[in-house]
Amino acid sequence: MTIVQQVAPKIPDVTEAWDLYSTLFADINVMAAQRHLMTADEFAAVYYDQRVLKFYVHDKNNALAGMSVLTQNLGAWPLISPPYFARRWPEHFARRAIWYVGFVGVAGRHVHGFRELIRNMYAHVIPDSGIAVMDFCTYNVTQRRLPDVTLKLLSWMNPAADMELADAQTFVVYRFDRSGEVT
Repeated sequence: MTIVQQVAPKIPDVTEAWDLYSTLFADINVMAAQRHLMTADEFAAVYYDQRVLKFYVHDKNNALAGMSVLTQNLGAWPLISPPYFARRWPEHFARRAIWYVGFVGVAGRHVHGFRELIRNMYAHVIPDSGIAVMDFCTYNVTQRRLPDVTLKLLSWMNPAADMELADAQTFVVYRFDRSGEVT
C-alpha cells in the first residue's frame, strides 16, 4: 500500500472511520490494562466533536488507511486531567498551547502514513511553541518504541523537539489465588 497526500482529503463517514479505528486498536487493547479502544458511541462522540481535530491518510485507491486526533481543549478528551496540565505547565495551559493526541493509527506498517499524520498534527503545535501530550502503554514503549520513533519524526520537522516523561501509571495486582498458609 502506498500512502499518498491528497490536495482535498476525503473525509470518511463515521462508519468507515470506526471500522478502521476498531481494527487498528483491537490488538493493543488486550496488551494494556487501561482500555485503548473507545466504544462505538465514544468514537462517534469524538468523531463529531468540533473541538477535536481529525487527520486522515488514504492509500493509492483512496481507501482510508490511517487517522489521528488532536485537541487543545483538554476537557474534550475523557480520562485526562486538565488541572494536572494547568499545574505542571501553567504558562502553556493559560495560552492553550497544550495539545493532546487522542490516538494515531495506520493500517499495517505504513511508515509514510504515520509520518504524514504526525506532520499534519504537529503543524498545529509547533507555531504555538506548544507541547503535545501522548500516552503510551508499556507495550508500545518497550516493544514498539513508539515514543522514540515519534521523537525521531518530530526532530526531522523541528531539531529543537525534545521529549520528557510527564507521568506514568502502574497497575499492580495483589494475588490471593495461591495456596499458602495464613499466619
